[in-house]
Amino acid sequence: MAIVPKELGNFCKTFQSISFQFVEDEKFTIDLNDLMTLEYFSFTFTQTLNNSFSELAFPFMKEIAKKKFNKSE
Repeated sequence: MAIVPKELGNFCKTFQSISFQFVEDEKFTIDLNDLMTLEYFSFTFTQTLNNSFSELAFPFMKEIAKKKFNKSE
């Protein structure tokens, strides 16, 4: 059985902890909500990296998209 360490308990008291609510010295259990939060964070983070790398690799695509979607008809 794993116990929540002091560092994780302190982290969960801050605003950066998203929705994690682990308490120091209690049993460490992960439920579905924790997994969904981690999955959402991971997905958002990797999508942001992907978009950034795409803009670095193809800087002209940003201008093409602006022209295409900002047209007034």
